[in-house]
Amino acid sequence: MSKETTKAAEEALQAQKEGTTPAVLVAPSITVKVKYGKENFDVTIPETSTILNLKQAIEAKTSLLPALQTLMTPKGQLKPQMDTLTLTGAGLADGAKLLLVGSQILDVLALATPPAQNKGNDVVIEPKESLCEQTQHAKVLAGGPPEYLDPGDSSGAQNPIPTSTNREPSLIAMNNKKEKLRVVFRAGGAVVNTNASSFQIQPGSVRDVQSEPIPSYPGYHLVTLLLRDSKTKYHFYWVPAQYIQNLRNLLLGW
Repeated sequence: MSKETTKAAEEALQAQKEGTTPAVLVAPSITVKVKYGKENFDVTIPETSTILNLKQAIEAKTSLLPALQTLMTPKGQLKPQMDTLTLTGAGLADGAKLLLVGSQILDVLALATPPAQNKGNDVVIEPKESLCEQTQHAKVLAGGPPEYLDPGDSSGAQNPIPTSTNREPSLIAMNNKKEKLRVVFRAGGAVVNTNASSFQIQPGSVRDVQSEPIPSYPGYHLVTLLLRDSKTKYHFYWVPAQYIQNLRNLLLGW
């Protein structure tokens, strides 16, 4: 409880004793510090508020719908099933720092909308060879999805990436050597691990995330990360389609 709130409560109780006015206790509030892209702002709400109330307060500042918000604490993600918890119940105290990632609804719709095709009679546009059809990628994709992956969902539904025991989003996919890889998302960046190696993707280093469905397996995508400061590309194979939007949010929302 802040000094101001404590003082107000003491004054109200003293007034009640003197018979001048009934005591009115002010509900204590906490201030949460939110980082959203390059923007930083504070949200002050009663400590008895829920995580959903916090998301609604963030929506008022960002126009980002609560359902499209992913909130990260230094200890991991505040998962959607935690929306009914109070701030204190979720471990948030005054001065808590949160990383917000998310996309506006128009961006989500754009991801789900196929590009328009040219139907004119005068100009014939030859379709580009898809990434999956290129020899280097077709060799990696040969043999189908490995058994250790989450089942892919081709319905168009978008879900948060599952979290690890540390409440950190953790994506399982495959690299170009057909090795199992795990991408763990933290407030300080993403860590990509295989049995043989590990590297980190720094916040703000990814300029674009491209993906395309894998032929004959529409529930999975081939995802390419384009870095800002080099021509380096990272390819993630067999990414379940239902995690694509959340993956983009996490990599581009820092």
